[in-house]
Amino acid sequence: MYSIYAWGVPLGLTIMLVWINASGEKLLYLYMPMLILICSNWMFYLMTAFNIWRLSRGTSVLDSAAAGTPSLSLA
Repeated sequence: MYSIYAWGVPLGLTIMLVWINASGEKLLYLYMPMLILICSNWMFYLMTAFNIWRLSRGTSVLDSAAAGTPSLSLA
């Protein structure tokens, strides 16, 4: 799904750019979609960074000395 978004939106913007000549239309049909695209990319980036941070924080307990290691004594 993200791949369709990542390839489709810039392709659509490029195709639309061919037909845009007036400056007023350029603002509406080029710069506004680009602004939406950039904002949504930041949102996806922040969501991914937060999830990585959350998961690494949850697994840090397993890597700490407090988790301990099971003793395998045969005696």
